[in-house]
Amino acid sequence: MKLSSSKSRTSQSCGSTANYFYDRLISGLSPAARADLTAEQEISLKRSCQGFMPRNHELDVRLSIPFLGKRGVYLVLLGGREKRTPQRIQRERARFWQMTIISALWMIVGTSTLSMYWAISYLEAAPAGDAIPWDAPDAP
Repeated sequence: MKLSSSKSRTSQSCGSTANYFYDRLISGLSPAARADLTAEQEISLKRSCQGFMPRNHELDVRLSIPFLGKRGVYLVLLGGREKRTPQRIQRERARFWQMTIISALWMIVGTSTLSMYWAISYLEAAPAGDAIPWDAPDAP
């Protein structure tokens, strides 16, 4: 059974809120493909697209940093409680284990580089003999 109005059939079972991802998906279909969708198929698509709705995170930091006069770099840091199931976490660990190793190495190299830079800057900025207390000349 096919209905002519897509808005009426989706709003009945999935709520009246607009779903950006669903609208983009449907607008990308050809008119013939859109006409071939049954009510059940369209409702299923609408429900599956609701999983892509933006979520609120406890930590949500977004920065746009200009870089060498070009468009710049956009950084996002999100954090919050873990909501994934243990099965999904296990599946993602098995699938992306290389990225975990690369990320850990990148953090170690980055931290080491920043620590060395800080130490060199500190030693160069301090007056001679004051940077390392145990190497200071004895007072008369």
